[in-house]
Amino acid sequence: MALASCGKSGGEGERQGWESAKKSDSLAGYELFTSTYPGSIHAPEAEAHARGIRRDRLVCPDVVIAWKMPGWTASELERELEDEIDAAFASLPVLGYYSTKFRAGSIEIDLSIGQPDFTRPDLESVEDAVASLREVLPGNPEIFTSIHREALWSHLLIVLHGDIAAQELSAHASTLESRLAGIGAVTEVFGAAEPEPRVEILLDDNRCRMFGVSAIDVVDSLEVFEAPVSIDMVGETVVSKQPGQEVRIRDLARVGDVESHGTRCTFDGSPAVALCLWPDRNRQGETEAELRQILDEYGAGSNLSIDYTVSSMTSGVRLSFQPGSSDSESLDTARVVAERLGGSETTPVLVEVVNESPLMVQLTAFGQIDPMSMFSDNYAIPGVSMHTVRRPLPEERGATLAVAVAGQDWEQIAAVRSDLIQQCSALAGVVATSSDELFTVPEVSLVIDKERLAQRGVSAQEVAAELAAMTGEGIVALDGKVVIRTESSARYQEPDEFFKMLRQDGVEVELVDRWVALRHFNGERAAVVELVVSDSSMVDAVRAELQAVLAGISAQGIRITCLSE
Repeated sequence: MALASCGKSGGEGERQGWESAKKSDSLAGYELFTSTYPGSIHAPEAEAHARGIRRDRLVCPDVVIAWKMPGWTASELERELEDEIDAAFASLPVLGYYSTKFRAGSIEIDLSIGQPDFTRPDLESVEDAVASLREVLPGNPEIFTSIHREALWSHLLIVLHGDIAAQELSAHASTLESRLAGIGAVTEVFGAAEPEPRVEILLDDNRCRMFGVSAIDVVDSLEVFEAPVSIDMVGETVVSKQPGQEVRIRDLARVGDVESHGTRCTFDGSPAVALCLWPDRNRQGETEAELRQILDEYGAGSNLSIDYTVSSMTSGVRLSFQPGSSDSESLDTARVVAERLGGSETTPVLVEVVNESPLMVQLTAFGQIDPMSMFSDNYAIPGVSMHTVRRPLPEERGATLAVAVAGQDWEQIAAVRSDLIQQCSALAGVVATSSDELFTVPEVSLVIDKERLAQRGVSAQEVAAELAAMTGEGIVALDGKVVIRTESSARYQEPDEFFKMLRQDGVEVELVDRWVALRHFNGERAAVVELVVSDSSMVDAVRAELQAVLAGISAQGIRITCLSE
């Protein structure tokens, strides 16, 4: 059993040694850059592209190889090179898992390559695989590589739980955090319940209808904010752009401030608070013994249970529920998923509500778990989208600069985002970059001519209702033609009688990839790129260099805005 216990629970558990590894300086002849991986990996995409997953080993340090292929479409690249790439990488003897992403103008291969004990990754086999592809890849593409740094350094997850008030748990976490400062860096306390300021938006239904926007549009417009915001900033946020005017939140709602008691967090069925501790790298051999002593002393005579585990993984899974979902039912679903990730006996899972409306629940597994395996078993939950998240490294807790890349064309946004990440990663003082993972999801598109519908005496709503009765989903959009879409296209690779009947009636039925809008900024689709600066004294210098980078990036229809002025 990977979990060790101290305090009231009193169990000894099985101790695990510290794993460590040295980051490779480079792949011979290749340039290193700071990767944005792991980002948000949407479950359907993981199913479609993560071929060759090996379940018999842990997630290992990652290597990301990217070919720039100007002028090629994603479908052309996949059709011409999929088999060759599979042959080159799928049989690597030290492969944990791999996935291939084909995008317009680029190919990205994400490899988990190394030994199960998180030792130095075997880069020689990667070089051989890349060399075997040079004959089939046209031109002379640039190749970049990167290694997950968080997989190379163990950390500790510590959870305090018991049948006591959330505020009392938070007070214990604050006290314990100060006591742990001597043995490492506590980079995050999650599940805390101390009061925190929040902005309340009370929408006026009549004004929303008048401007033709919904509550979901308002939520989307706010997702660009990462740092605390003022009431004025929220009120001035653009929800949509209409001819001759911009619709802002203040036009639709009353905005005020309220006080909230943080997030809801449970562990093994009881309220919980957790700390993420990164030990001093130079004292790893001593840290676990010191931690055990501190937790034993702190837990003695209290009504707390204090559990911890040594882990080399920071990944978890975030579940995003559709707006309007019942909180109680959604939380029950999240707990079921947590149980499916291993259960409290072997792999305890911390269940944390990170957003209330729409509901988002984050699951953090205690122990060494491959987040890809979490997806493989759990992604098909109606009304729930899933993606991986990770806890920050200590050096990623410094000052952060953020840039929004906004526009209407996701292909353009993705291309500018990738260019921006590569240039910003080379700036002096920038120790890490992160960004939204832009992804597409498959769907079936049914395009129905409205005149034909009228001739048949059938409405679009009736067709959608029949589709929804079969699949449990269906959306109608009216704009010249009627488009009915479902994200469950994997079920319809071989169209059934219903689709055959529609085709006979002249209905266009096609499989399409739809870009998922993660964020909106000033009424447009957007991706946010964050730069972590190692020293706060360097922020102004990095910001000046960042502005020079932004000035040199030009793309028609794309607006780039620095959010950290």
